Amino acid sequence: MSTVVVLNADYTFLSITSWKNAVCLLIEGKAEPLKETTRIVRNVDRTTVVTIPLVIRIIKYIRSIYKKMVPFSKKNVFVRDKQTCVFCGEYIEKLENCTIDHVVPRSQGGKSTWKNCVTACKKCNHKKADRTPSQANMRMRYQPYQPTISEHIQYFTKKYGVKELLEDLNNPPE
Repeated sequence: MSTVVVLNADYTFLSITSWKNAVCLLIEGKAEPLKETTRIVRNVDRTTVVTIPLVIRIIKYIRSIYKKMVPFSKKNVFVRDKQTCVFCGEYIEKLENCTIDHVVPRSQGGKSTWKNCVTACKKCNHKKADRTPSQANMRMRYQPYQPTISEHIQYFTKKYGVKELLEDLNNPPE
């Protein structure tokens, strides 16, 4: 219930935001609700009542300038790897249990880049320690790569069920 899908004025996916930010956009008249929950929020004076949305559409078109590359960050490495350990294949439910492993350790000259960083569970990261996978006799299930913007957006639209929400908008209940 904490996230809301934000669509541009032309109904293209724009982003994901918190329900609080979405409610602010609705109150300011900058967005309209397309699909709502059954929950409501009121201001302190109880003069304003707003239904918490699931999907909003921005009224004025926002011209997005997409970056050519997904920025490198710990969270984006977890997104690319689908929160799955590169060594044992375990899905790591909580982000705080994910660790970043440098394929070539920093102590051996490895850098923090897309092609040198992978998601690892704490157990595998500890086992590999300060060695390369071959030195630790550990096999990687895939080679790290730099994801495209398209892959990155696709992940978020799938995670938050954007496609299903949009299909629901096109097929209202009778």
